[in-house]
Amino acid sequence: MRRPVLAVDIGGTKIAAALVDTEGRVRARRSTPTERAARTAAGGPDDILEAIIELARATAAGAEGPLAGVGLASAGPVDLAAGAVAPVNIPDLHGRPVLAALAGLAPGGPARLVGDGLAA
Repeated sequence: MRRPVLAVDIGGTKIAAALVDTEGRVRARRSTPTERAARTAAGGPDDILEAIIELARATAAGAEGPLAGVGLASAGPVDLAAGAVAPVNIPDLHGRPVLAALAGLAPGGPARLVGDGLAA
């Protein structure tokens, strides 16, 4: 398998991540209800960001080597220039540098953010 990509979706009902190969096949996937991630992150904004990174990291662990890149879709609004998101139901995530944090999982690879409506 050539280098897979990591796809992450921050949505109103769940936060999901998938490892996708070059043929478009999902090789690994994980998700957690958004409400549970927000509850787990009751300590503050850094906790919700860390919960997302951990979900993504656990999913990426199935790759045999480095990732080719990361794609992030999120409920909006999204700030493409800052790589930040502001989902209405996750106020602790507003303005957090989610894309930069996830890009670290694919060093040297592209990392892209889009609104979930465009991703669909």
